[in-house]
Amino acid sequence: MEKHIKKKLSLKWSVLIVILLCWVLPIFCIVGLIGFYVNNNLTQQTQDAIMTSADNAVDMLESRLTAAVTASRSASYYTVLSDAYQQYQQDKNIVDLNTKVQGYLAQQYNRDEKFNASAVCFYDLLAEGKPQVFFNSDRQRGSDSLYYRTNVADIAYELAMQGKENITFFSADNRLYMQRNMRYNRNMKMFGYLTLELNTDEIFSPLQNVVMSTNVMIWLNDLPLSLMGEEMAENEIEAFPASGSEYIKTGGGDFVAGTIKKSDYEVRYLIRINNELLTQQTNGFQLILLGLCVVLIPLMGVVVFFFNHRVNRPISSLNQAAKEIEKGNFGIQAQGPFRSAEFQFMADSFNKMSDTLKNQFEKIFKEELALRDAKIMALQLQINPHFLNNTLEIINWEARLAGDVKVSRMLESLSVMLSATMDRKHERIVHLSEEMMYVDAYLYIISERLGKRLSVEKNIDSELMDFYVPRLVMQPIIENAVEHGIQPLQKGLITIRVYRDEESVVLEVENDGIMTNEDEENIAKLLDEETAEGEGDSYNLGIRNVNQRLKIIYGDEAGLHIKMNKNQHTVAKIIIPIHQQQQ
Repeated sequence: MEKHIKKKLSLKWSVLIVILLCWVLPIFCIVGLIGFYVNNNLTQQTQDAIMTSADNAVDMLESRLTAAVTASRSASYYTVLSDAYQQYQQDKNIVDLNTKVQGYLAQQYNRDEKFNASAVCFYDLLAEGKPQVFFNSDRQRGSDSLYYRTNVADIAYELAMQGKENITFFSADNRLYMQRNMRYNRNMKMFGYLTLELNTDEIFSPLQNVVMSTNVMIWLNDLPLSLMGEEMAENEIEAFPASGSEYIKTGGGDFVAGTIKKSDYEVRYLIRINNELLTQQTNGFQLILLGLCVVLIPLMGVVVFFFNHRVNRPISSLNQAAKEIEKGNFGIQAQGPFRSAEFQFMADSFNKMSDTLKNQFEKIFKEELALRDAKIMALQLQINPHFLNNTLEIINWEARLAGDVKVSRMLESLSVMLSATMDRKHERIVHLSEEMMYVDAYLYIISERLGKRLSVEKNIDSELMDFYVPRLVMQPIIENAVEHGIQPLQKGLITIRVYRDEESVVLEVENDGIMTNEDEENIAKLLDEETAEGEGDSYNLGIRNVNQRLKIIYGDEAGLHIKMNKNQHTVAKIIIPIHQQQQ
């Protein structure tokens, strides 16, 4: 009987199969999964880099456009143009008026890279039935006077006749213009309008440098502007984000879209991303991964061991600590062991960051409480029944005797004060120029109550108008001066000074009222941090709050000081360190 011997695999093939099934195949599966993960991660990192570049560009654009809008306000705040025009109405010297206007425009805007040209028109100064144009430009950047009068003046005039309160943007022959009405500081009456030709290369150039961008399109208050490549339509994507930037993938390609919303303007931007560059990056990584597969197989065991002890465990420890911070457990410390200097450095940095977060959140919490109290207190000070009753009586009296124009001006001033106290934009610090708007609005209403019995003098360094100060830091001090220095005598003088003193900026409010010894003791208690809160009337509590906010935001170098000067006048002095502005 013939025996049938079953063939068995040789040891060589058995080992080979075991190696293939238990080592090589798992390694390739793992490498494949890692490759899939890293490929997606690389794509995500590239998108993150694009978004970071876009966010930085948007921040620069917002900063430059906001600075341009802020610069346009100076035409109303600084009284050079209004004074020159009032002088012209008296002496009819058009040459002198032209000299002053041209000098102001050259000094204010020609040196600013954000503007190519500027023009001023006064409503009552007509030429051929329309306001006469006073034009000035940098010849290297801007258009000439003839071009402006031929192509732009009529458009600017029609927009001005619409009487819009806010900034208006318009274009003419691929040039972008910004226009706003000018008002007298005292009575808020419009007397002309300012038109500025924007340097689009300077303002919008950051968007053109976004990583991997091919086309850039923006809509400035619904005014379309193509900054790079072919024009794009708004329907390239379904919808723009309400605010901020977002990476959007569509059938038509990849885009970065976003919206900037400010009180004076709105910008929607759409940036097309080069898909081919993204694909090249991922393809290059796949080739590298294939080469690594050949090399890494015999070394995989060593790598796994090393990765587990030197990388995985430290990352797990840091990740666990990060989860604790996510739960709100600030101050948590990452525990070792960390066998490499890099992870030890990361752990030390993480622990320091955790402690810093704990301290910062405590500081921010205190600051928000103080700011909340300031808003409530300022609102109570400005809209208490006595103040509101006096204001309404004035408005009612003026409505009956003087007509609606003056009432409208008072209402506008009251609106400015309400806007400051409500703080819809949640801005803790503002430009000094904006803070002075709130002060002017308050003083305008008070001056209507006291009339010529109240005198106000200002001595403000114009170079400090862009300096940042806490919101509602001067108005409580001025209101305190009115209530305690002016109101008892029903007359007096208030002097406002802003100047630089070495490494600090000083805001002073002086009134000719006299403090008694009791007043000085009360003020010392209010400015003493150890004194219990809630003591004193609402005006004095405003002083306490201003002092607390200054110290919370800027440290012990800042603060409020109230003393008598050599003229026996009461002087309230706010000190803000200049080096704290960047922080």
